[in-house]
Amino acid sequence: MDLLAKWQERKSESGKLSRRSWAEIFYTPKGGGDTTDITEDVSKYFISLSCTDNLSDQADDLSLSLEDRQRLWTGDWMPEKGAFLSAILHTFAWGSLEDGEKSMDLGRFEIDGFSGTEIPTAVQIKAISILSDNTNLRETKKSRSWDKIQLQQIANDVAEENGLSLFWDVDEDPEVDHVEQSDESDLEMLQRLCKDAGHALKVTIEQIIIFDEYKYEQKDATLRVLHPEEKDDGSGLETIQKIEDFHFEIKTREVYGSCHVKHQQGKEKEVIEATFTAPDADGNSKTLHVKESVKDENEALRLAKKRLREKNKDAVTIGFRTLGNFSLAAGNTVMVEGFGKLDGKYIITKAQHSLSDGFRTSVDMRRCLDGY
Repeated sequence: MDLLAKWQERKSESGKLSRRSWAEIFYTPKGGGDTTDITEDVSKYFISLSCTDNLSDQADDLSLSLEDRQRLWTGDWMPEKGAFLSAILHTFAWGSLEDGEKSMDLGRFEIDGFSGTEIPTAVQIKAISILSDNTNLRETKKSRSWDKIQLQQIANDVAEENGLSLFWDVDEDPEVDHVEQSDESDLEMLQRLCKDAGHALKVTIEQIIIFDEYKYEQKDATLRVLHPEEKDDGSGLETIQKIEDFHFEIKTREVYGSCHVKHQQGKEKEVIEATFTAPDADGNSKTLHVKESVKDENEALRLAKKRLREKNKDAVTIGFRTLGNFSLAAGNTVMVEGFGKLDGKYIITKAQHSLSDGFRTSVDMRRCLDGY
């Protein structure tokens, strides 16, 4: 890359290269057309870039702040709403001199906001990872129904109708007798169905993503966070120890040790029920009582697990900021060590990568649940 080549020419007297981070930024006009590399133009006015990566429910976003004393960005260079920004973060010699160059593609975002200040003169371009003009998906109200169908098929129908692809990562997908879409947008319906099924939903410019969060929590940790005062014993995992703004929250209300599902069906009022107890529940734990329609005891047990997870998944959360790290991405799991009863495996629910006078990453995480 030209920017890297220029920087490499300006080595220190010792001939070694210092840690370095930068971004490539690209602009695509509204409606498509040729994508332009605007990195060189942006670099002259660059203040900061920030990208937020969410696990589910919320769209990802990109924010670019630029100096505008010459009023270029409020003049001929003003970005068009509905145009696209994409960005790639780069680092060189980030962890050590042997690291070389690494990169992270932040993805493609649609510009949906433009704001500024006068003293000092600066502008901010905001973009999101979902098409704002896809009114059929987000706004158009529909009424229709499906019979004897699986959620994956419904999601696939919605994706095709809205010009999107479906990324499906759920192992269990039982058939349901009847599904009703009643004066709802496609997105509202999918959000409701995924919540009922215990699945996570995320929509991007190109995809509808539906996945099982429990499945992701079972994956091996990609790195660990070690308390700054602890000695690194060399566990083999990439270790983060220089952290800032560490915070945590432990909920005590509406946290349950078990869930009991009960349903009466038919003229005989036959009772179908099942109880799921969390493996780490203690004798003083509360029981969540749920009354929802189920076909049999196995379905009741599956529902009990889902409803217990829904209540408990945010029972223990932590967050912190550290030196920029591409491994800190939503959906990755992290081992937390040296923090007492906060220790354990966590899944990243939000990662924000920021580039200004340096490269920093801030994360929010929740502790993975055991067995459900």
